[in-house]
Parts: sequence; C-alpha cells; structure tokens
Amino acid sequence: MQAPETDGDKIEGQQQVHNHWPYDSFLSFVFRHRPSEKTRARTRIMEIGCGVGSNLWQAASEGVSVAGIDANEDAIKEAKKRFHDGGLHGDLHVGDYRHLPFGTNTFDLVIDHAAISGCGKSAARQIVAEVRRVLTTDGKFLFCPYSDRHSLAKAGQSGPDGQRTAFKEPHLVGVDQLAFYTFAEVERVLGSDWMVLSWERLEVIQQFPRPGILANWWIVVQKLCAVSG
Repeated sequence: MQAPETDGDKIEGQQQVHNHWPYDSFLSFVFRHRPSEKTRARTRIMEIGCGVGSNLWQAASEGVSVAGIDANEDAIKEAKKRFHDGGLHGDLHVGDYRHLPFGTNTFDLVIDHAAISGCGKSAARQIVAEVRRVLTTDGKFLFCPYSDRHSLAKAGQSGPDGQRTAFKEPHLVGVDQLAFYTFAEVERVLGSDWMVLSWERLEVIQQFPRPGILANWWIVVQKLCAVSG
C-alpha cells in the first residue's frame, strides 16, 4: 500500500527531503503509554510509515525494541544503514500496510503519523484491523490521520476510495493521493474493538510559506479483547 508521504519524509518539489530528527510527539506517546511493568528493552513498538527511521532510531537509542514498515524501499534502505551505523537494532520492512509482516500479539504500541492517510479509506480499515492483530492484550495505537478541516481536503480532485488526487500544489508534486477524515469516518475506520483513551483534533493556522490550516486527528486507543462465552 503506497503511502506518498511518511513520518520521516516530506515532499518538496520533485525531491524527497528526509527529516533525520524524531517528532517530540512520537517520543512523548512512547514514554507516556509504554507498559510500566516492562523494562524498555522488553517494550516493543512498531511504526507504520516509518520513513528513514528517525522516530524509531531515537526510541532504539533509549533502549526500546522497535520495528517499522514503509512502502518506500529507498527510505527503508537508508533507515537500515542508520541503525547499522549507530550500532542499533530495528526490525525494518518494505511492505503493504494491509498485510503487516509481524506476528499476532507482538507489540505494546503501534504508531501511525498520517501514513495511513496516504491510503484509501477501505484500505485504512484493513490496516487498522492488522494493527489490532499485532498489538498485545491492552496494547495501544496512536492514530493520526488528516482531518477534513485541513486546507488540502478540498484540493485536487475526488479520487477512488475516498481520496483526493491530482493535486496542483507545487509542494505535493509526486503525491498521488491523500485521504482526509471526518469524525464519523474515523469512527468507521476504527470500529468498535477499541477503548478510546484520548481524541483530539489539532489545528495549526499557517501563514507562511503557504497560508492555510494544517489539521490532524490525534487519537490514542487501546485494544479491547473479545470475551469468550
């Protein structure tokens, strides 16, 4: 499942510019929500759309066990080199987010920082189901899709599977499609198998270089396990 812009990359003109610094919000989520009964080394986290591994590299340097997947082969190649050069271990894969190459009940935390927004909305439901599968009992998922209040939500053209496509904005050259979500659409993607711990919409009013609203959902949910009858 191709995601045009991942957590470690941003699109500017015709080139991808790699961000080699982690997001503060990523590390805040990891250290706030990791299981208190586990050591860092026994805590396992996975990032969807890990890009060049900036977030995971930082977490690994703090002693956390990390894994990631990205659709961009070059990004994963660079991520593996960074981990090797830093003497760190990361279980990094190129692949389709709908079919995560990880075992059931593996991770304590899973993070998506808008990578799923590069996929269609029916595909997003498949990806979220896979996230639930790979999470441990009571595992937590940070889900950050783009909100429909984002300025780009009405840009381009209406595309397949609830996406926007054919963007004319110069900074989106090379981005094939993006999905933007209403509150109700996020509810449908998540389904009923989660306990909501927090749900926020974060908006930034940008004046320069491109005036507009940057809007994401910031949702933390916890896996609910089926109760046998």
